[in-house]
Amino acid sequence: MARHRNEHTHQGRMAPLIAMLLAAAYAVDRIDTAPTPKKVRHRSKEERTALPPPSMPRSAAILPPPTMIHPIFRPGIVQDPQQLFRPALELASRFLTSDAFLGYWYIAFYSPVTDLPIPTRGDIATPPPGTKHFGFTAALPTHLTRAQIAITDLALADLANSLTRDLRSSSPERAGGRCKHLRHEPALPPFRGHRSCIQISSYFHDMLVHPAVSEADKTWLQFELAKTLLHEVAHAALNAARAKGSREHFFFRGCGVAEDGFQLEACLFGGKIDLRRAEFHDAVAGHDEGYMSACSSSSDGRPLIRGFMTPWPSWEAVEEYRVRGSLIGVRGPVARCPRGREVGFERVRRLFTGERWEEDVGRFGSLRLCF
Repeated sequence: MARHRNEHTHQGRMAPLIAMLLAAAYAVDRIDTAPTPKKVRHRSKEERTALPPPSMPRSAAILPPPTMIHPIFRPGIVQDPQQLFRPALELASRFLTSDAFLGYWYIAFYSPVTDLPIPTRGDIATPPPGTKHFGFTAALPTHLTRAQIAITDLALADLANSLTRDLRSSSPERAGGRCKHLRHEPALPPFRGHRSCIQISSYFHDMLVHPAVSEADKTWLQFELAKTLLHEVAHAALNAARAKGSREHFFFRGCGVAEDGFQLEACLFGGKIDLRRAEFHDAVAGHDEGYMSACSSSSDGRPLIRGFMTPWPSWEAVEEYRVRGSLIGVRGPVARCPRGREVGFERVRRLFTGERWEEDVGRFGSLRLCF
């Protein structure tokens, strides 16, 4: 009995101690462990007037090859049951989804514009009366913020709803395409311009199924098809984003020609690319039942199609437009013997695998295709 009374007395003495320990633990848990804010140091006048240190530009991110074709080019799958155009559609989609090349589209969609005086130089063709020129006030950015990238991606996806595409048209000139502005059909929101119809010549389909065309020349054709698609989408984007009239032309900063497609080519590749196909067409024209599938290659195995790049804008490019009779955005026939540096075939082929894109853009600001 005495032992039971002693245990009860001991527990009674421990109860206040346990209560104190619990209260202390609760108080410690309520203590704010955040560090005490440092006292603000008032800077001197010299420190306040000094320029901030230069910020390092964010290197343009290159996304991996997409697994899906961009909505702008998805109708091409329906028109291509044999999947002949798929390499070109995937390459064009990769350009549309790469952060490094979204600066052009951001300017085309969102840059303010200002009126430009009509050119009066003697070596420039006189535009028709009533022609208006506008210039984008913003320069092409070297990189975009995350918010700018997001809204540009959304605008490109929305552009697909304001386009009609025909990848096997008989109307464009041989081995080319055109963007036909549908002035009577307004573009769907959020755009305020007009819809467009992109027509690509059936030449690409005919050559890709031709038994006389080698795999190397098919690579050139796929590259040219992707480039032509992007060129025409550039025209369609500007037509949808801006309430353009038939005689209204938009100039990028530093460019003396209102040619949206070539401006995009310069952003992607560093210049305007023309392909020489004379020998290639001669080889294909001589095809008969006895020809092998590699007859469109030269004797040493190289492809017959060759590409040449002219810087854009440049005096040579402007002179070429002057000879064609217009400097306000009308594209004439491609010169038979284009001038410029030769484009390397291996560098064109690597575009389809996405190799060294980031390295090229980081060093040169665009993809490097010339020797």
